[in-house]
Amino acid sequence: MKVSFYACFFLLLCLTPKAQQAQNILYSSFFDADIYSVNLATCEMTLVASPNISEVTFDIWQMQTGLIYIISSATTGSGTNLWVHNPTTGSTTLLISNIPGFPGSMYGLTSSTLLINTAAGLYSYDINQNTNTFLGQVPPLYNGEIFGYNGQLYAQIIGYMYELDLNPPQITPVGPGIPASYPIIDVCGTLFSLGETGVSAFNFSNYTDNNLCFVPPSGLGNANIAPDPFNATGPLCNCTTESGNFSGPPGISYYACSTNPITLDFDGTQELDGNDNLIFALATVNNTNNVVQYNIIQTYNQPIITFVPGVTQPNTWYSVYAIAGNALGNSVDQNDPCMDVSQEVSVYWYAGPTVSFVGGLPICSGGCQDITADFTGIPPFNLTYSVSFGGGPPQTFTQTFNSSTAAIQICPPVGFSGPIQVQATNLSDANCPCGP
Repeated sequence: MKVSFYACFFLLLCLTPKAQQAQNILYSSFFDADIYSVNLATCEMTLVASPNISEVTFDIWQMQTGLIYIISSATTGSGTNLWVHNPTTGSTTLLISNIPGFPGSMYGLTSSTLLINTAAGLYSYDINQNTNTFLGQVPPLYNGEIFGYNGQLYAQIIGYMYELDLNPPQITPVGPGIPASYPIIDVCGTLFSLGETGVSAFNFSNYTDNNLCFVPPSGLGNANIAPDPFNATGPLCNCTTESGNFSGPPGISYYACSTNPITLDFDGTQELDGNDNLIFALATVNNTNNVVQYNIIQTYNQPIITFVPGVTQPNTWYSVYAIAGNALGNSVDQNDPCMDVSQEVSVYWYAGPTVSFVGGLPICSGGCQDITADFTGIPPFNLTYSVSFGGGPPQTFTQTFNSSTAAIQICPPVGFSGPIQVQATNLSDANCPCGP
């Protein structure tokens, strides 16, 4: 079916997990009838068909005969048109025009039967007889898909998951309003989704998407996906490994003061087989010539990400992924075809604030003198400092300063002359409210 997104570059992972989890899927842009087979191992798109349809396409389905079926609509609010395209001859034929209702989604129920959903209800199209039979009323499956999984048909409607039964046609919510945000298809018992980040492996047990790779459409806008019947096998077909995911929305960001550790909210939904490890990978991000690459620089066994002196830098963004796969020492074998990678979260270490003192010490007997405190960081600065006179016991003071330069007045006891020591004992700023 369709989803709105604006991805415009391929994703190649130098942490390579997803490159091993490969089947192919079919893909087409909402506004462009060209159909591609997408290799999920390499993110390469191969043009397989160019149907000559000057209408908005809403869903596609290819049969084992090689014929590709397409539903479309000429204008918003009009009926649904059903087409068949022969990639061998390049011919495109209109089979049925103006099926009642605006297009929703389509699913190959058998080798000779297509389910077609429109705003008017659910239809069964007999390929051999070229007949279309109304089955009954169900809500239009917009922004979703019909797919089969473990012997049950499912439907997505405005981002939510339902069981779909045909006798009579009806839908039943799955769980307490469990969302499924993007169109989902089943390939060899493995679910894939299409969303704003591209094609992902979809985990039915916790409703999370783990990104595989971006698939840029030839025209920006909505897009359709379907199984590729000629490339429907791959290592992922027999995989059960699941990395789990981080809580919160995709791309959530975490911050730390100075070099403090960062604790991530991990959902604990990983599924590991007997020889798997679960690790958390810290990576740098490069975006050069429209290619995004992630390079692992450190791995952790817990979702607690520590600063790596000499490697990580303050005031720099890094990405973190949960990765599950065959154990290789304390890490994961990146050649494991079932290795699974979570969605990305971002981490950022602020540079801790600093202070330096400038003043004309020592101070003569009976006089007060200002010294200058120069700060780096983001005001306000909360400074705790000690003052000792001639090696005596220190006196402690705490002050807040709203600018990067401030004056501190030092007043020795009456009759004192000699060296005075001023030393910062704690400093915080707007980014690091508890000190570095």
